[in-house]
Amino acid sequence: MLMQIVGFIILLLILIAILSVNKEQLGPKQKGALIALILAIIFIGAGYEYYVSKKTKQKREIILHFTQGGTLTCKGVKVDSKHYNYENGTASFVAKGKFSQIKGNIVSIDDCEVSSQ
Repeated sequence: MLMQIVGFIILLLILIAILSVNKEQLGPKQKGALIALILAIIFIGAGYEYYVSKKTKQKREIILHFTQGGTLTCKGVKVDSKHYNYENGTASFVAKGKFSQIKGNIVSIDDCEVSSQ
């Protein structure tokens, strides 16, 4: 959150600096182009932030469902806390070693969704 505020303040200061430059140094078309570029950067940044926040919320919900004993569907594989452990560092589900039929199976959280069961 702090980085977003700092970034906004920096862009605002750049915008003020562009608008305060003399006409001889920077023409109206150049000012307009720079302002449009800054606005495009702001909108792209806001869109990216929205996308990342949505993905993070989705992953949190998947992890919460898993830790509460729910079942996930990951590329056709049923993942539950009885057969898999969640590894936070790799954001994946790793099969428990005591189940030989799925031993060594690793499933990324990006491939998972909450099962309807």
